[in-house]
Amino acid sequence: MRRLKTWESRALPALIVFLVVCLAYVQAPQTQEFHYDDGHSLVRNPHIRNLENLPDFFKTRSMFGENPEDGMYRPLVLVAHSLNFAVTGLRPGAFVALNIVIHATSAAVIAWALTLLLPMRIGLVAGLLFGLHPVQSEAVHYISARSESLAGLFVALSVGAFALWIAGDRRRQGLRILSLGSFILGLLAKATAIVTPALIFLVAWRAWPDRSGRGALRAAFPWMVISLVYFIFHQLVKTSPLTPLRPVVVQLATQLKAVVHYLISFVMPIRLSVLPQFQESRILEPAVLLSLIALLSLGTVTWRHRQTIPGAAAGLAWFLICLSPTLVMPLNVLINDHRPYLAVAGLIWAAGTFAHHITRSVTIPLLLIAFVLTWQRSDTWETERSLWSDAVVKGPQMAIAHYNLGFAQHIAGQSDSATAHYRMALHIEPDYVRPLNNLGAIMREEGRLVDARKILHRAAELEPDNAEVLNNLGLVATAQGDAQDAVSILLRACDLSPSTGEIWLNLGLAQRDAGDPSAAMRSLQRALQLDPGLRNRVAVTP
Repeated sequence: MRRLKTWESRALPALIVFLVVCLAYVQAPQTQEFHYDDGHSLVRNPHIRNLENLPDFFKTRSMFGENPEDGMYRPLVLVAHSLNFAVTGLRPGAFVALNIVIHATSAAVIAWALTLLLPMRIGLVAGLLFGLHPVQSEAVHYISARSESLAGLFVALSVGAFALWIAGDRRRQGLRILSLGSFILGLLAKATAIVTPALIFLVAWRAWPDRSGRGALRAAFPWMVISLVYFIFHQLVKTSPLTPLRPVVVQLATQLKAVVHYLISFVMPIRLSVLPQFQESRILEPAVLLSLIALLSLGTVTWRHRQTIPGAAAGLAWFLICLSPTLVMPLNVLINDHRPYLAVAGLIWAAGTFAHHITRSVTIPLLLIAFVLTWQRSDTWETERSLWSDAVVKGPQMAIAHYNLGFAQHIAGQSDSATAHYRMALHIEPDYVRPLNNLGAIMREEGRLVDARKILHRAAELEPDNAEVLNNLGLVATAQGDAQDAVSILLRACDLSPSTGEIWLNLGLAQRDAGDPSAAMRSLQRALQLDPGLRNRVAVTP
């Protein structure tokens, strides 16, 4: 009876957290559009549309998106996407709804786990803060960030089950198996779950503060073995492209500054953005040195007081452990609000150490503020234009933010506004090919063929193997009556992107204008094979 009461008392905070978090995001499924990387990983990814592909997700990384070369090994995420599509079709709101369930479950698991480490009331508040904190909203609204929340869910479950196991529950072996199994699932969601053994060690060491660490190391050994096996598998099958995007020293310096940014965002989540204004840094830059000093000072203080405030030290260690892969991993995007998803639990753990000094008159308003801020972020994520308008306001010197806003306006038919943001992106970054390409496309649509050809030639010089640029350049040549040149350009584009029906269509039309009907027929038929939806744009005579 005692054991039953204990489990009921632990389950109740988790249930409360789940329901409140779902309520905070109740309007999120009203989102009208996919965002950012959702295009290549979801919208244009044919693999998630057939449940027969589920076994293949675990064999290769090539099915993660439309481009096999850019794939990542996250089979569990693809399974979730496929099941989502099978039930609801390609509806953005439905995908967001599943993200809400994943996040609310993660918050519930965090609440359950923290009730093992903190008083019940504090564990409940901590779980609510994890689920309601506005910095977590990106992992809900941004569907491609499902990998972060899914991995976070299973890592939290793994650590929670382990914490209950070492606490002396009689169902020890079952909990241990649950912890190990959850860890494996976390790895199948995202490789960053590889930090789990370090978190397991941390919790064991925290549970046995009188030991030297050998016992904690032995307890964490099975998780370490799984990590090693996964790492070897990762390297042998090349499950993820780890092309160095910048020198290691630059990556380290930049991410040291990013860690401080995440700390500030946790304390003051008032200027959250899908793409914060953030630049690469060098090791001797003042901002990097100040970040290093701040982190060393914070670490020193918590370490010196680890006996009196052990939760603060453990929570900070959790935060840094979760972010450690980003210090050296090659990251295309320097900083994201969804990246510290699980790391936030460490900061909440640390804050929970002092929570007994905080009354309900403080915690309730704090949670209400978090609830309101999270609710407001749902409006920001409703459309691509609302999302990138917000990003431009908060990061006016981010070229990619201006480009993405311009592209959203371009798609909506707002050519003048799109042109202004494309030009602003080029003012910030003159050799940015994407806005150059899209400016050329707008000029072609407006009949400014000479200007369009000039700007597209510049884009082609910067990226000679960009099929999209060559396609637009070929269209301009066709419009100018230079059919032979158009054919030459579009043949090159087809070689670079042989599975794009649109380019084959344009090639066929150019070949027709060049007086080669047989070649035109072959190209047009190829276009229809690749994309039957093009049939309304061309009539092919058998």
